[in-house]
Amino acid sequence: MRYCKKFLREALILSAALLLVLSFAGCGGGGGGGGSDDSFTISYNANGAESGSVPSVQSGNGKTALAVSANTGSLAKSGYLFD
Repeated sequence: MRYCKKFLREALILSAALLLVLSFAGCGGGGGGGGSDDSFTISYNANGAESGSVPSVQSGNGKTALAVSANTGSLAKSGYLFD
């Protein structure tokens, strides 16, 4: 009886873990389907900058490699560094 309880407990734990994994299996985040769900936008916020402008908005579709922009608009705020 003791082994049966241990087996049932382990089976229940494994079943719960499998259910958790399968519940997230359908979440987006790639896959290369090429649909509209793969589109994304990178935008920037000046966060109270005293001068300069934010980099241009960039858009992609999941198949496009984009790099985060450098401080192309010379954003500046005393005591801070745009990095």
